[in-house]
Amino acid sequence: RILGPRHVRLPSNTPAYWAARKRVLRCRVRGGTFHRGRHRLDLYRISGTDGEPGYEMHNAPYGVLLSVELEHYTFSRNGVRIGVEPGDLVVDGGGCWGESALRFAAAAGADGHVLSYEFSPENLEVFETNLELNPALNGRITVRRAPLWSRAASLRIGGSGPSTRVVEGADGSDTPVRAVAVDDEVAAIGRPLGFLKLDVEGAEPDVLEGARRTLEKDRPRLAISLYHRLSDLAEIPLWISRLDVGYEMYLAHPTIDEFETVLFCRPTA
Repeated sequence: RILGPRHVRLPSNTPAYWAARKRVLRCRVRGGTFHRGRHRLDLYRISGTDGEPGYEMHNAPYGVLLSVELEHYTFSRNGVRIGVEPGDLVVDGGGCWGESALRFAAAAGADGHVLSYEFSPENLEVFETNLELNPALNGRITVRRAPLWSRAASLRIGGSGPSTRVVEGADGSDTPVRAVAVDDEVAAIGRPLGFLKLDVEGAEPDVLEGARRTLEKDRPRLAISLYHRLSDLAEIPLWISRLDVGYEMYLAHPTIDEFETVLFCRPTA
């Protein structure tokens, strides 16, 4: 992390990684369907697995690589697997263009459900277009047009595209958004949370604080991004450990650059 990927060749920089990037290109069926800032989106067709339906989505090549080929919100190593399971209620923190929600909905099956949180209007336009493309999965996904936070609060928007974030105070745009907390959202659903994924551009510690009761009660499996701030690499695992609810923790970094480090947690027996 100190020297950077141009100076240190990561273990993930393998022929298999580059083969995965080529497979992404073979999934593309139409180019230039959306443009979001510096991101050009294409239409991709993803094959189904294990009896679940395939799906189509507008996305950037890197997003397809992460969500489909690398499955960066699933941990699988040395006989340990942490991910969405059939029947799970899933909280998808940071929905962006819907790639993770679609992947989770396919994995959760007909008895599962995904609550996906996205608040950027330009991201939501792509997300909702992707849902319309996939009626077999659409009914398993509820899009909540709100950011997650430590509590219900009025925040402001910063950044754009996949890097859209919420900020307190006057540092963001003039457009206020109403944030919600995981604890309140899960309580309103009335069923245990099975899987919590957070990729919320540095707001992970705040969102976890708003999920404290749910983690203590339901002990869901976790996939928490740790790469937005260096301090998160230490502080987030320590915070989860101090909950003292019995989690095993694993770290994964599937890419060849400094992005997408994810902390995975599963409850002990």
